[in-house]
Amino acid sequence: MDLLRTARYHDWLIISGSLVVLTVVTAAFHASSLLSFAAFADSGGPARWSGLPARLLIGSLLSLLVAVVSYRLRFLDSSGSVATFVLGVIIFGIGGWPFSAPMLSFFFLSSVLSKVAERRRREISSLFEKSSRRDAGQVLANGGIAAIAILIWHVTGAPLWYMLFLGAVAAVTADTWATEVGILLGRNPRSVINWLPVPAGTSGGITVAGVAGSVAGAFMIAVAGWLVRMPGPAYSFGIKGIVCLTVSGVFAQVLDSVLGATIQAQHVCPVCGRHTERRLHCGGVATRFHSGLRWVNNDVVNALCALGGVVIVFGVLRLVDGRI
Repeated sequence: MDLLRTARYHDWLIISGSLVVLTVVTAAFHASSLLSFAAFADSGGPARWSGLPARLLIGSLLSLLVAVVSYRLRFLDSSGSVATFVLGVIIFGIGGWPFSAPMLSFFFLSSVLSKVAERRRREISSLFEKSSRRDAGQVLANGGIAAIAILIWHVTGAPLWYMLFLGAVAAVTADTWATEVGILLGRNPRSVINWLPVPAGTSGGITVAGVAGSVAGAFMIAVAGWLVRMPGPAYSFGIKGIVCLTVSGVFAQVLDSVLGATIQAQHVCPVCGRHTERRLHCGGVATRFHSGLRWVNNDVVNALCALGGVVIVFGVLRLVDGRI
């Protein structure tokens, strides 16, 4: 027991120290790029292209640090670490601090939340397709849409894509926090489709605690995006923007629940009779397909959730600001 406690203490020292180093180095490095952006913003100059090779090099080092630390802490498996490195190069190297901080907030806080809920998750783990240790599919599903938004922003320079990026991150954060808080604190889950009681861990099941978690997650990303936004009026947003991002994230999480209850592939174990997302159950016994679409797994649903966050934010912004 003492050895286990020592190992856990060592892990938390690693993550705490790494986060401090990562935050200081990344913020210091990108301070100059923010000043450069501010200097060229009014004239329309290509500030975002300035020093790109150097930024990509630093971004590669930072993403490698995140991938290694996350693997060491068992947040990621080997494939998830590789995917995190690839996305990290885009986020750190191209996006810079305004894009990095919200994504880091999502990744580390959601991973810690998953670890906190891990004991409770083990009780219903046979229902989930994936574990709390993220693989490449989960990393790309949660971060791929956001990375695409960064690339489009970099090419076009349109400030709208920063808000759409935040919408994608707010959506996946709301979804992740709804799941983890629901597992940890939720009671009496009900189907999002017909509001009938469902077993804990059922796709499309929601709880009051889970909904509160989704609101907290989306709000956290909205505030993080506001705090580290790029200088200049084009990137300025206040309470309206924070509310817009929070609401969009929550609605995208509801969309995720609806998709999970309707089109996500569900299987039935012939041994125990339980419904599950897994293709193998009860010691490796093949499950029978029951409902949904065979090719729609949890990763597809998560990617659609992120895309939904982008679309919902765009729609809300059109209602609030007719110029978009």
